Amino acid sequence: MKHKFLTVLLAVAIFIPSVVSVVYYNKTNGGAADIHNTLSVTVRDTAGSTFVFDRNDGEEAMKMISFFLDMNAGATEIASVPATVAQGDFYQVTISTAVRDAGYKYYFTPISADCYFVDGDGKAFQIGEKDAQTFLESSWAACLYENGTPPVLTLGTETAKPASSDWSFQNNTGAFTKADTSFSVTEETMSYTLEGGLAMRFSIDPDYFGVKVTDKSTNEVVFDDLYENLSSLAITDSMQVHVEVTARWYEDAERSYYGEQTYSFDAQLTAPAAFYAGATTLQIGEFICVTGVNVRSPENITFSSEPSIDYTPVFYQDGEEGEVYALIPFHWDLSAGNYTLNFTYGGASQQINITLTQRDNPFRDRTVTMDAVTVSTYGTEEIRQRCEAELQPIAEEGSAVRYWEGSFLPGADESALSSGFGHNITVSGTNITYRHTGIDYDLAAGTDIQAVNAGKVVYAGYLDYSGYTVVIEHGYGLKSWYCHMNSTSVAVGDVVEKGAVVGVAGSSGFAAASGVHIGMTVFDVPVCQYTLWDNGTNKGIPVYTAE
Repeated sequence: MKHKFLTVLLAVAIFIPSVVSVVYYNKTNGGAADIHNTLSVTVRDTAGSTFVFDRNDGEEAMKMISFFLDMNAGATEIASVPATVAQGDFYQVTISTAVRDAGYKYYFTPISADCYFVDGDGKAFQIGEKDAQTFLESSWAACLYENGTPPVLTLGTETAKPASSDWSFQNNTGAFTKADTSFSVTEETMSYTLEGGLAMRFSIDPDYFGVKVTDKSTNEVVFDDLYENLSSLAITDSMQVHVEVTARWYEDAERSYYGEQTYSFDAQLTAPAAFYAGATTLQIGEFICVTGVNVRSPENITFSSEPSIDYTPVFYQDGEEGEVYALIPFHWDLSAGNYTLNFTYGGASQQINITLTQRDNPFRDRTVTMDAVTVSTYGTEEIRQRCEAELQPIAEEGSAVRYWEGSFLPGADESALSSGFGHNITVSGTNITYRHTGIDYDLAAGTDIQAVNAGKVVYAGYLDYSGYTVVIEHGYGLKSWYCHMNSTSVAVGDVVEKGAVVGVAGSSGFAAASGVHIGMTVFDVPVCQYTLWDNGTNKGIPVYTAE
């Protein structure tokens, strides 16, 4: 009897750990997470900030873990999250146990009765109003409120991290909650390279914006004043400085926020950018070249014009480091008058004033005669659109290499000019009308056609509308177009010299007579070439060159 009892006791002792293991597995792997088995809760809010609450981090972290677990337990399962809420942003929350991570989507709104979550199985729940309101009054709800998150300081194109941040926002009860800014501050002295000066901008303008600048090479304070007076700071190229910033947003009955942030960082400053136009007076349909100096990242130049010229220039780095160039066309539809071009780069902004005048040779109407076969075969809208579709991608490309030099050639005998730039053309006996993008020359078939200046051939081929066609890129998006020839004598990729033969005159495609059409564009904007000729007023493209 005694041996039988010991045998049973031993069997029970062996069995007990198995039972415990099964219960633990069901509790941690098969069942819901609870306060005993949850290791951490990771919260990523709708602004992209991430907070991690780990049970090893103390009482406050455990309170947050407990809050999410209790909030889940007290929620009511529903069919689905309302569509108006589900379309919005959500908090991504991960609850981690020893054996698995469970993901949740929390849809919080500033209305406590309108908060929900979706678990990893896709089941939807409505959060209890009391729990939702507790969350909405917490610092973790900052991104749900206007101006709930601390302002961001931008240095040129970079975002600075504060050394300290104290920010309070108004919650849905009207009371103020202090935001959690621990994720955004740094004890490290950050270092930035700022082109064009010490440009600083807050996402919310501060009431007080103080700046102290120390020259690191001499340890001398070179500026200690309000940011609005910073223009008085003389900047030399590659100047090394240490910067301290204090910004304050005062408490005001009309505002939903207040606070203070400080910054401490090193910066290497480069000399401010400057922009110059090769010419400041031109006629409608012409273009200018703008030079920028002290610009190392031309893609960061911003541009606007007043009134609008409906064009955004593309700047190219070419030649000396820091020098960039862009061609800017003034479309034939613009009105004569004064235009202000605004350029901003890094900490520098500059205006160039342009006077646009009426043309000496105004655009006029002209009627041309074409035979019926040419009109029906090559002049249909479908054929024209097909030609445009093939050539448009070529027009939109540009080159950082400047091939052109000096004045431009007409490309054919100037005395043979028949239709000029910008003329309004009507084809006699039809309803076909169009704006002339270049110059037509009446020439005997087989007459050599010359490249107007040096460049690279980017198209050579035949199209039903433009006939035998050659397109040459001269640099910075400037192109010359040669159409309706009888044949071409160059290939794509050829680099040709000024005056090189590109083809011979003809009447291919939609052409009224034997000759050639020669046009010029800046990217896809037609421009007038008369002033570029040897007998033109500019004898080429005026380009400002830094000394």
